[in-house]
Amino acid sequence: MPAAPAALSFTRFYYRSQTNDMRSTCPRLYLVAAAVVAFGPTAAAIADDQFSASATLESQYRLRGVALTNDEPDARIEVSYDHSSGAYVGISLIGGKTVHDEFRGLGFVGYLGFAQATASGISWDLGATISEINIYLRPLYSPPRPAPYATQTPVYPGSQPGTVSDVIHYRADYSEVYGGISWRDTSVYLYASPDYLGQDLRTVYLDVTQSFRPIQHLRLYAHAGVLTALDGSALPGDDREHYDLGAGAAYEFHRGEVRVAWSGISPQVQYPAGYPQKHSVILVSVTGFF
Repeated sequence: MPAAPAALSFTRFYYRSQTNDMRSTCPRLYLVAAAVVAFGPTAAAIADDQFSASATLESQYRLRGVALTNDEPDARIEVSYDHSSGAYVGISLIGGKTVHDEFRGLGFVGYLGFAQATASGISWDLGATISEINIYLRPLYSPPRPAPYATQTPVYPGSQPGTVSDVIHYRADYSEVYGGISWRDTSVYLYASPDYLGQDLRTVYLDVTQSFRPIQHLRLYAHAGVLTALDGSALPGDDREHYDLGAGAAYEFHRGEVRVAWSGISPQVQYPAGYPQKHSVILVSVTGFF
């Protein structure tokens, strides 16, 4: 069966680059990624299937309008494999600055799926993701100094019992299943998660993306999405729904692209609870393809 068309490949790449997309630690996924990097070029030379890799530097990592790197820059390395049958699998490793300006691994997003194009030109795509994103935040207030007579040491969210920490460690772990259709430069996807961003919430997310090319090497795109909590639950801020919009431009050059985008969300989201997200931001990224 033929491999997925270019339009469908872009749809999957756009999703991966926004995710990440990003549970408990799963070291085996890191080993799989290392094996793909080590043996990918050799395997690609003897098979009709396709290995690919990319590296991205960006001003911050956002998922559907929500910052997952504390508004700090991050770097991502992604490796993926597309089989000629339409099956695909990949992983994106994420690293970035923490509140102490140190660079460290922040987590991963792994995905697998199956995509096919029909004779009418409509493509469909089904898959699943698993993500672990570690967020490092400063406490909302400074830890008080224990008095000489104090019998207990203050404990803050994310710190170890019996210690005073000036950093909150929050884990945005979650999984999703998704399905979508694409036609020409338009795609519509639906995602479902049993525990979205580690908040014990069942959610569905509808994504509509449109792209077009006014000139060679320049791609413009716009996106609209709505996240809805199920079972009568409320998202952070006591809202049942969050809306996010995005628009951007990507200039493609040899083995890479530069992207500038705007991302906005409404109503204002608190994630984690007590940490309000910005209504809108400008994002800049550079990606190299290998």
